[in-house]
Amino acid sequence: MSALSQVAALGLWPALPMTGYWLYARRRGQTVDAPYPSKDSESSVGAFSLQTAIGVAVWSLPLLLLAEAGVYNAAVVGLLGWLMTVAGAVLLWPRRDRLRTMRPSFTWWDGLLVAGLALTAVLYLGWPSENIIPEHDEGMYINQGIYVANHGSLHPPYPWPDTAESVFGVVGLRPPGAFKTGDSYTFYFGHLFQVWLAHAFATFGAAGIFRLNGVIALLSAGLFYALCRRLLTQPLAVIATLVLALNTSQLWLARNSLTEMITQAFIVAGLFLLLRALQDASLGDARWAGIFFGLSATVRVDSLLLVALLFGAHLAMRLVEAPGERSTRVWLALYTTALPAFALDLAYYALYSRPYFDEHLPLILPLCLVALAAAGVLLVGCTRVLDVARPWLTSRAAVVALGVLLLAMSVYAYFIRPSTTAPIFGASTHLVGRRSYAEDSLVNLAVYLSPLVVWVGILGWYVALWNVIRHRRAPYLLPIIVVVLSFALLYLYNPTITPLHYWAIRRFLPVVMPGWVLFAGIGAAWLGARMPVRPRMVASGIAALFLIGFIARSNALIYNFAEHKGQYEQMRALAAQLPEDEVVLALVGRRELRTWPTPLYLAFDRTVVPLNLSSEPGRRAFDAWVSTQAQSGKTSVPVIVRGGWRAEGVSRKRIGQVALQRSYIEWTNTPPPKQIVVEKKVLRLYRVSVPD
Repeated sequence: MSALSQVAALGLWPALPMTGYWLYARRRGQTVDAPYPSKDSESSVGAFSLQTAIGVAVWSLPLLLLAEAGVYNAAVVGLLGWLMTVAGAVLLWPRRDRLRTMRPSFTWWDGLLVAGLALTAVLYLGWPSENIIPEHDEGMYINQGIYVANHGSLHPPYPWPDTAESVFGVVGLRPPGAFKTGDSYTFYFGHLFQVWLAHAFATFGAAGIFRLNGVIALLSAGLFYALCRRLLTQPLAVIATLVLALNTSQLWLARNSLTEMITQAFIVAGLFLLLRALQDASLGDARWAGIFFGLSATVRVDSLLLVALLFGAHLAMRLVEAPGERSTRVWLALYTTALPAFALDLAYYALYSRPYFDEHLPLILPLCLVALAAAGVLLVGCTRVLDVARPWLTSRAAVVALGVLLLAMSVYAYFIRPSTTAPIFGASTHLVGRRSYAEDSLVNLAVYLSPLVVWVGILGWYVALWNVIRHRRAPYLLPIIVVVLSFALLYLYNPTITPLHYWAIRRFLPVVMPGWVLFAGIGAAWLGARMPVRPRMVASGIAALFLIGFIARSNALIYNFAEHKGQYEQMRALAAQLPEDEVVLALVGRRELRTWPTPLYLAFDRTVVPLNLSSEPGRRAFDAWVSTQAQSGKTSVPVIVRGGWRAEGVSRKRIGQVALQRSYIEWTNTPPPKQIVVEKKVLRLYRVSVPD
């Protein structure tokens, strides 16, 4: 894109916090009498993060619809953003004195938080992964995002001309993460994250698209801090935020273009707003929470589980609330946005990502049935049933039994659990020829968060539940308890993902890891309140030193290591050697059929068609294309191959080559990885002579 277009596109980014301020922060919305009044301890970091997240939520749907319609234009969107930014700044100018008086006081702990997040920003943004070859999901997202930035559409046509459909169409070629539908491809997954990647690329080029997730991770850290400040003292909130932000999984995901990070930001924002809505009886907060929960499902289909979990949390609150404290109006406000948003998510997947929708029907249908059942329990005869069950379910014996069960399950999962092959939601536990290693899930979680955080987090979960059920204190915690525990049980039982680290920890990042750290803070607060001052200070110091050492050691391999560094420039150099107006044949093996040729087409606009000459359809397509070119008077066909090539029956001339070198962290079933892997391959460009 031209420099002028990039400046125009830049306008969207400052418009995000400005949009959040005018639509939300200036006026939070209607409130009712608060059943659980709380002191608003929101910080500047949390407030800015929430305003920016609101802006992301508001702009997401227009961007997505424009890209689906094929009319997305980054410069036009950016100009609208500049208009919003300038208009908002002009309106804010008369309020500048009032805004100064509203700034909270700055404490030593605020300084530590800012310094910690500044260090985090350097680590996130300084060494991003540049994986553009789509062997895994992040490469698919990057290619899709670049294509949208360059063409304004999520539906690329086939790389061959219409006249060549009879030659190449029968081979069944498609890029990874895409399906042939009609006269174009349909990208796999939801597409919201890819649209934001597209705007990052349109604004900042390759430097922007590979760093977008780092910015989202910083936004998520700010939102998490806002959530912690509602429930913890400031020191504990700061420590919890930095433990989450600096743990290895968060650092690795912040550098890789995967959807778990933006999902985490949306869900944490939703939980924070729902918590505040229940505390302050803010109907506006509840509605915005529903929007964020819906957006999380637009990004990842497994977030549809939130529908049933929110109904379950509502039911749990009905169980523990006194009749005069019922928060029904807040829950109804949540449903007015959450349920339509989830319904639109289903319609969106069915219309715009149908292959993905069909593949996940075995997951979607049970989730819908569970949600309907939970809603039915709430609507039909719930009051009488709860009145009968309440004395039993909230009794001391029941809560103690629950604690014993929780401890037994934790000990079993951490120390005893044998290998298992039990499937969940129909997913195979033997992925890519490996066993699932699901029995190590809790142990692996402790490798990332530390055993201290894991076990204090289990204590904190039980402490929170005891206070809610037995003391009727802080029932607004129930949505967080229900959501975090449910996702933890689901993925600790079976993560249903390739069991290779750091890859495998993705399942726990959106909900489980922030929730576990939060409950570890609650558990630490409970322990500290029961210790004399001096022993508490000594224990806190020891724990802090342990966590600093643990994080430093865990991140030692990746602190200043950028995976796949230079890969984008290497592929661009190869694309520069390819003709722009000819079909280029990429001769690849079966495993490479949909890897390195993909960026040449989607990201760099070269009409590259991959063919596997070891397959019968590939050989026929190659011979047919060479014959077609001969009939049209062409004297040669451009061909790319990796390494050597035995040209049988044709003559060739090498006209260029590019060495692709990549370095990445080893894949291992038992975390953490301990070494860097370096690979090198040479791609050679030939002109194959067409026989007379």
